[in-house]
Amino acid sequence: MKDMWYVIQVAEGTEENIIPKIGRALENVPDCNFIVPKYISNRRYQGMWHEEIKVLFPGYMFVDTVHSEEVLEGLKIFSANVKPVCIGGGFYPIRKEEQEFLLSMMNNRYEIELSVGNIVDGRLIVDAGPLKNRSSSVCRIDRHKRTAELVLTLWGEKRRVKVGLQVKERLTGDEYRRRAVS
Repeated sequence: MKDMWYVIQVAEGTEENIIPKIGRALENVPDCNFIVPKYISNRRYQGMWHEEIKVLFPGYMFVDTVHSEEVLEGLKIFSANVKPVCIGGGFYPIRKEEQEFLLSMMNNRYEIELSVGNIVDGRLIVDAGPLKNRSSSVCRIDRHKRTAELVLTLWGEKRRVKVGLQVKERLTGDEYRRRAVS
């Protein structure tokens, strides 16, 4: 981690492909790291479950740098497809606590791995994965798509993002406790 994450808006679906072009435009800016956060989920097709990796913030990426002015200047060569996100009237980084929260959920490839849990007495209990001890952030679960929708604060506003979540079973508290003991 260099220092701070600045947000760049790109055409949705081009988050990975645009990195070399932006890298060439910013080749004179030292210590720029481009980050496209992703999440891992499972999807069923052809009768089997397959792991999928999807972009966490479609249409956005981060640049980790301490040289924000140089980045801002270098991005001027791009059309509307690539533009810096100005927060609060300027090209400012996301808040440190927001960055730390995202990093705490990600692996070293900036991916949020699949979490696994159960519905116990109508409440989500996550047994493994980045959502463990964070189930209060989950506002919606789609068991069929194996995703959870989280509410998190980013850019100073509440945002919803999808992450991977496999809910194994719906249990009563007694059933869950019996399984935990055995």
